Amino acid sequence: MNKSSESPETSLQSLFRNAICHYDIISELRFAILAVDGDGFVFECNPAASRLLGVSKASMLGRALKHLPIDWSWPDLDKHLIKMASSREAVRCDDLDFSRADGSRGILGVTLTPFESNPESGSFLLTAVDVSQRRALEHQLNQAQKLEAVGRLAAGVAHEINTPTQFVGDNLRFLTDAFQDILKLLDAYGSLLDALAATGGHNSRVSELKELSDEVDLDYLVEEVPRSIAQAIDGTSRVAEIVRAMKEFSHPSGAKDYADLNRALEGATTVSRNEWKYVAQLGLELDQSLPKVNCQLGELNQAFLNLIVNAAQAVSERYGTDSGGQGSIVVRSRPLDEKNIEISVADNGIGMSEEVRLRCFEQFFTTKEVGKGTGQGLALVHRVVTGHGGLVHVESRLGEGTTFFVRLPVDHR
Repeated sequence: MNKSSESPETSLQSLFRNAICHYDIISELRFAILAVDGDGFVFECNPAASRLLGVSKASMLGRALKHLPIDWSWPDLDKHLIKMASSREAVRCDDLDFSRADGSRGILGVTLTPFESNPESGSFLLTAVDVSQRRALEHQLNQAQKLEAVGRLAAGVAHEINTPTQFVGDNLRFLTDAFQDILKLLDAYGSLLDALAATGGHNSRVSELKELSDEVDLDYLVEEVPRSIAQAIDGTSRVAEIVRAMKEFSHPSGAKDYADLNRALEGATTVSRNEWKYVAQLGLELDQSLPKVNCQLGELNQAFLNLIVNAAQAVSERYGTDSGGQGSIVVRSRPLDEKNIEISVADNGIGMSEEVRLRCFEQFFTTKEVGKGTGQGLALVHRVVTGHGGLVHVESRLGEGTTFFVRLPVDHR
């Protein structure tokens, strides 16, 4: 599909080359530029095009744009080319999927610009820049804004739930104490009835009371009512624990402060309970001598949550969504020395291959099918931990399980 380059160079192509050279001085390191003639063949490109697209200049010159050996989403680009050809105005293609020279995937921002001095010729400039990082930052900003809004909503809901939960719990505790007093009274009544029955006094009335006792099954009530109240108190205590965890987890905090990470881990496991309770037993092995850590707690909360959810998903992949307790997740904390602490999240899930392990913190990298994974969770963990001056690494064996280790300085400024 090469086009002969032996024909005399047109003045239009000369102008294109001059434009490219001039533009390349300004932004050689960022923008790829391809000059395409009216027949759709590339007749010039800058060095940045080869670096960005992973194709040599010789492989591009004289070839049809459509048949360049570039792994990009041609149908999307072709749609914008048609739009430019019909309007003869510059057209932007902001999210063009492509493959870099190293094989990793990225996003191109492409602009197609007709040559103004001769718009009827069909010649145009294609400029492209890798906008993957910018898109990732925009996504993180959008997610942060969503999380902030959800956090505020969760804090408000938690506050509203907390009030009725408190008085329900208080009333149940009152009933517990009151029922103990009623039991004492019932014991006294029982003794009196036995005494009356023994003397033969008030036989008809005593018989009525004994029949009523049998009818309401008083012995059963005496045994089961305290159990019911105890279960209700336990339920309200769990609700109160979830509410507390939600309030702490969603509490907005822009500034760093010293925080109890053991408490943060307890909150993260409580908030994520619905993710792991059907697939795994979760154990907390938290060292109570762990010092408070100077951190942005909201960010670390999100990182811990992502690690626990990731572990639950790995267990689910291995054992299914209802593993009957086969899955195991263990969250640990310990001081490493006077200046550093370590948090680890271990699971006996599906594990990772070495290739996946080496790439698991990459932005947008995911092994999950479309719609089930965005490649953001572990990338966020890496960003948050390194932003706190810490380190995160992973040990994994395919088919056996994975452990993430987070090392954080106690006093990062």
